[in-house]
Amino acid sequence: MWDILFADLKLSISRNYLLDRNLMNMKVQQAIYILSLTDKELMFSLFHFGEFPKKNLKEYMEQNYIFNVPLKSFAEYSGRSLSTFRREFVKIFQMTPTRWLLSRRLEEAYKRLENGTVKPAQIYWELGFETQAHFNRCFKQKYGIPPGQIRREHTSG
Repeated sequence: MWDILFADLKLSISRNYLLDRNLMNMKVQQAIYILSLTDKELMFSLFHFGEFPKKNLKEYMEQNYIFNVPLKSFAEYSGRSLSTFRREFVKIFQMTPTRWLLSRRLEEAYKRLENGTVKPAQIYWELGFETQAHFNRCFKQKYGIPPGQIRREHTSG
């Protein structure tokens, strides 16, 4: 599995091509995602270094909304207890963390699909959705059309 994931990087390195920063970031996200699916215990232990300092919640969430981790982890990594995280979150965003995460991920998906450079199958996992079916269902519920239609409309016109 890891060979397939990094095959394009190996090819670039073997041919001495300059590696694209976006490609590298995407590969890191893919590796973290695969790791999160295969060994959740290891995933959480890798990213836990004791207590986290309290961060600006709005900035923190805008930078990390794509990660598919439990709310408890978002709370902990932002330096808050779960109850404090939820309370402050609703005060800042005027909605629950779960609703905001879904909405923010779908907005980003719409923007990327509208750009026309990616397919729904390429982005659902990048934005924290566990399955493409869940992504498609949520997208259609929010926007009234399937995600593939956004891309087709903007690439054909």
